[in-house]
Amino acid sequence: AVTRFASGGEESLMQDLASWAQWALTRSLLVRNAALAADLSAESLQSNLEARAECAALAYGADPFLTLAHLSAFVADPSGAQEGVHHIGFRRLLERIVELWHRDGAPGAVDPEANLVAQLHRMPRDKIVQYARQLVREYGF
Repeated sequence: AVTRFASGGEESLMQDLASWAQWALTRSLLVRNAALAADLSAESLQSNLEARAECAALAYGADPFLTLAHLSAFVADPSGAQEGVHHIGFRRLLERIVELWHRDGAPGAVDPEANLVAQLHRMPRDKIVQYARQLVREYGF
């Protein structure tokens, strides 16, 4: 036996199903368009995951300088290798770290107005951890 809605009859059931189908299609299109607008491509998602993983290593790992060196080496690879998800994610993470360092007055830098990426090795350990933990909170984990 087919269960009928309290509102009555097959006609009402068909209207409910048609309304649900229209809602589901509209929602699906809205989600797809939002995903495209937010760049939720596989490459973008993977690069964000890579950045988050390295950010957690900076924030909570044993040696933030080792992680910072790893990030820098990946981004500055002179081999001309095609940019992959690691390069994209690591570059974005380094840009955010340098941005936070610059906003903070670039403590430890020889010249805060010069190329800060070239001075990353001068960033104090506690500042690396502070900035990384700030980003971890922004990432929501």
